[in-house]
Amino acid sequence: MNSIVAAILAGGEGRRFRPYTDLIPKPMVPLGAEEKPLLEYIVNWLAGFGITKFVFLVGYRWRQVANYFGDGFRWGVKIDYSVDDDKYTNTGGALAKALMNGLLDGDL
Repeated sequence: MNSIVAAILAGGEGRRFRPYTDLIPKPMVPLGAEEKPLLEYIVNWLAGFGITKFVFLVGYRWRQVANYFGDGFRWGVKIDYSVDDDKYTNTGGALAKALMNGLLDGDL
């Protein structure tokens, strides 16, 4: 049985979150009393269900996401990145790129 891979759409500019997203990408906006990034809550929640493999579909200011999460070791998960840096093609483009690069396979 294949393990589940969570593909997380995390590449948008977050225009509706401005001014917060002028300097940081939407997935890194701090939330809650602990001021953890939004994406960290999602990773922790999914990891709680036994999901240990993630592909972050990133674009806008993606290096901030990668610098914070790295390979996922700190959360006990494995994180890969599909970087859509070709002028934000769209959600389908980021997903297609991940498939073409072998980061995702099987059912989605």
